[in-house]
Amino acid sequence: MKTVKYFLVGALMTAISAPVMAQSDDVVSQATEIIKGKAEDADKQVKNLVKPFKKDAKTLAAVGRAYLGVKNFDQADVYADLAIKAGKNVAAGYVLKGDICVLKDDGGAASSWFEQAIYFDAKDPEGYRRYAQINSKTDPKGSIEKLEALRSIDPSYPVDLIAAEIQSRAGNADAASHGRYYDQKKGKWKWQRPNLFSTNEDLFTQTVVVPYLIPMLENAGAVVFTPRERDCQTNEVIIDNDTPMQGTAYVEAEAKGSWSTT
Repeated sequence: MKTVKYFLVGALMTAISAPVMAQSDDVVSQATEIIKGKAEDADKQVKNLVKPFKKDAKTLAAVGRAYLGVKNFDQADVYADLAIKAGKNVAAGYVLKGDICVLKDDGGAASSWFEQAIYFDAKDPEGYRRYAQINSKTDPKGSIEKLEALRSIDPSYPVDLIAAEIQSRAGNADAASHGRYYDQKKGKWKWQRPNLFSTNEDLFTQTVVVPYLIPMLENAGAVVFTPRERDCQTNEVIIDNDTPMQGTAYVEAEAKGSWSTT
């Protein structure tokens, strides 16, 4: 389960602080500073600080995440329980429980908590995403199904990006050559594959893959990410309306207004 755990942890460690920052009230940021300070009475200070929010599941879960951020699993678990008690139908507490299990390297328990998050709060995307990621290696098909369920709830969520990573981990994805690389020993740029019959696979394959294979795969419903640029155009023009070179300018003849920096 360790390989699965670390796949999720990369996204998880960023998420630990995100809900804290999203709170409108500064009580969570205050609690976070107290927790990071590690004073002897820190837990007591935090408890007194969050008393007015004992029925706010998201705030309680956010405080739990602050504890999780310093690897204090016991207190993180306490606030996860409080969050679930305060809001049975709010995903935050269940997701926090699952995240604690992930960092404890208990993928099975984590998966169970994420499923509960989905069951009790079907509109929150975090349960779906985490379930899919934690099960990406053991059950890629089930993970994709969970993501598709998320897509039906939130069409704007980047489901395809997560699904592509899951398929890649499951060995269901192929990548073309990344093209030219620098050979340190020979001191020059070269193609990854050798010349063969007056051509090179790095070049020849692309002439079939890009105009024919990729469109066919996409029309069949596949999600295709290419490590190399699809466009064969060799010319490039960089336009900068802020600091043009002397004697040059960028103009749109049919523009309704002038360019401005935002």
